[in-house]
Amino acid sequence: MKTFPFLLGILWVATGYSHPVETLYFCRDQEIPVRMDSTGVVFQVQDPNSKSIAQIESVLDASAETLYANPEKGRYAYRNPEGNLLSNASSKITSGVQVFPLYTSLDGKGDAIGFDEIIVRLKKDVPSVEIDRLCLAHDLQIVSQSVYEPEIFMLRPANPTGQTCFELALELQDHPQLVWVTPNLYSEKLTAPAPNDPHFVDQV
Repeated sequence: MKTFPFLLGILWVATGYSHPVETLYFCRDQEIPVRMDSTGVVFQVQDPNSKSIAQIESVLDASAETLYANPEKGRYAYRNPEGNLLSNASSKITSGVQVFPLYTSLDGKGDAIGFDEIIVRLKKDVPSVEIDRLCLAHDLQIVSQSVYEPEIFMLRPANPTGQTCFELALELQDHPQLVWVTPNLYSEKLTAPAPNDPHFVDQV
């Protein structure tokens, strides 16, 4: 499996977790570099109550652009070209909401909106029970499993860590039992969530 180079630059956010200013990920054997956009921010609401929403609203103004919104899952992404939205959110949001950086692809294809989900594929000779051991070892949980390719799983942290999907993918990139691991990304051009494993749309 491919490996990530050492990452350039670090930014400290409210969760106490440092995030790389530049990183890259692999999808369908392509290496895709991305860079943090400090004018944008991504939120994952842990407890969708009025206090959590009020915290998010406190960092937004009329010039903020909504890039992605899924109230049912408590996921939002915004950009404000006139200010440092990430820094502002990191200083004002204290609990109940995870704050993630917004990344933009360096090839100009658009924003890489990610929360804390990754998609992994087990090697064919690896028994499916190993995914449970992997999750236990890395404090992850299974979100869903592909119906048509049962060796593919969507995972997220069992407990909020503040790590982005890029950082989680990096941790497992060279795992000996995996064919590949990639962040689960969402597009600002979509009106509904669309994991980058096409088979997940057929989940029952």
